[in-house]
Amino acid sequence: MAANRSSDVFQKETRQLEALKHAVKGQDLSKEELREKFIELCTQHEKLLMEAKLLTSSSDRLHYRLNEANHQLQHQSEEIKSINEDLALKNEQLTRTIDLLTRARIENKAASITLALAILLFLLSEGLIEPIIEANTDSAYIGLLFKGIIALLLRPLDMIVEKILLNRRIRQIESASA
Repeated sequence: MAANRSSDVFQKETRQLEALKHAVKGQDLSKEELREKFIELCTQHEKLLMEAKLLTSSSDRLHYRLNEANHQLQHQSEEIKSINEDLALKNEQLTRTIDLLTRARIENKAASITLALAILLFLLSEGLIEPIIEANTDSAYIGLLFKGIIALLLRPLDMIVEKILLNRRIRQIESASA
């Protein structure tokens, strides 16, 4: 609607300008009539100039506001990017911490299972195997050798139990993700 109104104003002014040109060209008007037309043209030109100044001023204010809004959006976008980078870093740290805690829990559980197996093997050795070795041999070193073998197998046994528990946890996480 504002575009229509401004184009109407320009059409009116264009008609007046054309009429004045025609009057001057054809010399249809007296000097006084030309003077009146000139004053009318000056008045219309003054109105157009005032409207142009007003429109330019309004346009400048809007342009300034738009630039400010764009600047603010850019600043906020940079802040959001920075926050997202911080969140990604914290998420990565949290993931590593969770992985370490999970691994520590699995290592503790594996150590507990290995300790229980060591106690079971020691009791089995003392209660069943040791009497058979003592009854069939005269050497006390064979019993100690057997206990040494059990002691040396504890770390590999701990590693096997830990690997089994870790694989089980990985399968649980994968099935929860799917």
